[in-house]
Amino acid sequence: MSNSALDQNGDTVWNPSLKQRRTLLGSLSADDAEACVTLIHDGQWSISAFHSGLVCLENAVSGEGPWHMAEIPVTKILDLWLLLTDGSLQELRQLPWQDGDGL
Repeated sequence: MSNSALDQNGDTVWNPSLKQRRTLLGSLSADDAEACVTLIHDGQWSISAFHSGLVCLENAVSGEGPWHMAEIPVTKILDLWLLLTDGSLQELRQLPWQDGDGL
């Protein structure tokens, strides 16, 4: 299983470490509220995060989602990314996601 992350500029970080994930989330700023960083698992499932704490879960390959949650703190986003990295999709899907991307 491979993981990749996209920074705000669309550049890819392959198999990002915890430190790299924190750096990605720390790069988000209120000055660009629409910018996001995304963690992608096996080229399918992804969780995108925005400065506001909005997170979106979707599968670009199968068309499942998007679903979103709002006002999620960075530490919780890191936890969500860990679940995704571990392939714990059933556990992720049981969280209180709402339909749509929340934008």
